[in-house]
Amino acid sequence: MGIIEKQATKNVIYSYLGAFLGFLTIIFSSHALSPDENGLTRILLSLSILLAQFAGLGFNTVTIRLFPYFRNHEKGHHGYLFYGIIITLIGFLLCIVFYFVGHDYLVASNIEKSKLFVDYTYLLLPLTLFTLFFNLFDYYLRACYNSVIGSSSKEFVQRILILLILAAYFFQIIEFSAFVILYVVAVCLPTLILIYYIIKLRSGM
Repeated sequence: MGIIEKQATKNVIYSYLGAFLGFLTIIFSSHALSPDENGLTRILLSLSILLAQFAGLGFNTVTIRLFPYFRNHEKGHHGYLFYGIIITLIGFLLCIVFYFVGHDYLVASNIEKSKLFVDYTYLLLPLTLFTLFFNLFDYYLRACYNSVIGSSSKEFVQRILILLILAAYFFQIIEFSAFVILYVVAVCLPTLILIYYIIKLRSGM
């Protein structure tokens, strides 16, 4: 079995694990969180994903189509990742502008789903930033035939952490404010894992 086949098998396993853990998270969160609190987590996650799609400026699609022309491990793929980081940062700057210009609209259009959203709107920017860079690094690693680390960190590690954080809040070990911060940390952690992996990969492991 080749490298791609092995990684495809592992990705399928992590996808099924992620689906199961996601199902448990939905069930548990309906008991651990109030409708308002549950709405907050969903709004933050959904909007950060939406903003990250906008801020990505289509670079991930370019990676799928054009990376083979840059592929050269000895030459660092001709600086492809560096260009990706620069374009992604430009996209995030545009996202910041959009956030401040459209802040009132974001609040007004989502206040009915969660009144807590007003208090935690500021978390949208870090969530969007980490989601944006996770997408960049995940597509880059997939183009380098390293697809497992992205799926394992997102589908398994992140979901396990969220379940643990939900349990801590349900059993009143932490307050809701701490839960929200830890939830955001859990969502952002896969990006840090990919950064660490890429650094180790580029240094020869």
